Amino acid sequence: MQSLNGLIDLHAKNLAALSNRVPASSIFMLYVIALAGLGLIGYESGLSSVRRSFLTVIVALLLASVILVVIDLDRPRRGLITDWGAAAD
Repeated sequence: MQSLNGLIDLHAKNLAALSNRVPASSIFMLYVIALAGLGLIGYESGLSSVRRSFLTVIVALLLASVILVVIDLDRPRRGLITDWGAAAD
């Protein structure tokens, strides 16, 4: 009887974890901030005579990796980061 209760609790915990999602407005805000930041970098680069292409690429890669991690963490069962801890429980 105790193992059946444990199984039901584990199932309820898995269902709750799958229903917890990152709000769409947060993901949209990440895209807007990244677009604004890269736009400002491009605008500054156009105004000045010095091009910092290496730093621009680094900032673009960092922003893209943050967005990728947030979206990947939103899907615990698939993607680059999977929930291996749930399989061990």
